[in-house]
Amino acid sequence: MLWVDREVIYDVLNHTHLQQHQRVNHYRNHFELTRKDLMIKNLKRQKKQHEKEGKFDDAQAYGFYPTTYCLPGDYSLFVEEFKK
Repeated sequence: MLWVDREVIYDVLNHTHLQQHQRVNHYRNHFELTRKDLMIKNLKRQKKQHEKEGKFDDAQAYGFYPTTYCLPGDYSLFVEEFKK
């Protein structure tokens, strides 16, 4: 068992190949899915990629999320939309 800080995971485990029987309870770049602002960014990017490739049916599947804001940076956009 290896109990380490996040920085060690980035420094060591990203460059280490595990043996077949070893497991890590960590996903690389997990923050891309666990942070809502980054998850929305990736969903939008995937939708745009499908549209670029002409897969419009697949792109429609990525329109399920509501308009999102990353506060305080998007506060003025939020207020503008809220007033509507």
